[in-house]
Amino acid sequence: MTTAVLDAAAKLIAEDGYDSVTVARISKLADVHPTSIYRRWQTLNNILAEAVYNIVEDDAPIPDTGDARTDLIQFCQTLRDFMGTAVGQSLARQAIEPVDSDDMAERRREFWQKRFTAAGTIIHRGIENGQIRRDIDPGQVLGLVTAPLHLEVLLDEAQEPVNIEANVGIIWRAIASSE
Repeated sequence: MTTAVLDAAAKLIAEDGYDSVTVARISKLADVHPTSIYRRWQTLNNILAEAVYNIVEDDAPIPDTGDARTDLIQFCQTLRDFMGTAVGQSLARQAIEPVDSDDMAERRREFWQKRFTAAGTIIHRGIENGQIRRDIDPGQVLGLVTAPLHLEVLLDEAQEPVNIEANVGIIWRAIASSE
């Protein structure tokens, strides 16, 4: 049941965006009774948050090449590719829209916290293997390397595409260990 519901939610998000997804539509597509869905997830926001996190985890995995700089570049390239999809564009736009409930605001915080924690492993590995300074905050680095990509999507190609290698290179010079 879980897979069917999350797959249905993901499909509806990709086809029609977040605002058009309802438990009734998920129920019909997944062939799962709405009561069963509510028993498992309690709210539509909980379903959407889990579905989106699973999509991102599958479509934009965290690389582990053994080299933190290469991992940051690959992470950004994968993120750009993902944000070129319907789900990625919808997620990027939804991330800046005001939310009308505390529940949705909490789901959004949880999503980004999980994603930054997962991606932060790139920085932690770089610190552990001596490539990155020990005083570096993984969240700050990830914000710096990903913000231009999010802006690229939000501006809808109104600017030149971000040169990922150059962007990571600039940030790398600030975070690299001198060891």
